[in-house]
Amino acid sequence: GNKSQPQRTLNLPTCCACRARRATARCKRCMAVQYCDRRCQEAHWPYHKILCKQATTNGTKLASNEAISGKIGLNNLGNTCYMNSALQSLSHATPLTRHFLSNKFKTDLNTTNPLGTGGKLAMAYDGLMKELWMRNKGPSLSPTVLKRAVAM
Repeated sequence: GNKSQPQRTLNLPTCCACRARRATARCKRCMAVQYCDRRCQEAHWPYHKILCKQATTNGTKLASNEAISGKIGLNNLGNTCYMNSALQSLSHATPLTRHFLSNKFKTDLNTTNPLGTGGKLAMAYDGLMKELWMRNKGPSLSPTVLKRAVAM
């Protein structure tokens, strides 16, 4: 028979930005977190830099997976419970979320389409996904910017 080869990606560490199991690079400063590529590292840097600088200054060691894994609630902004439910579901659609967390979506933006939002909706969604998956504090957040982008 024709046996399929086991995938080598199963043994690779998880990328701290997009959560894919293909991390091959480390943060050069703290050496604690790993990334798929430079794009993922740049996307995660605003969330990682505070802990990274503290760890290198104090000599403390960071856990290898410092970010919360999308288990953050969304605050209800009036009657946004259905929107929040949909956003939580979309945030767990792995290919879509990885596309945003790694900043790969930016190559797909069409900011010149007169019928679109000029990329504002995608950028607001990106900001929310990064807050859900990369921030390191608080049990919930408010999707205010995304709600405004949808209402445009």
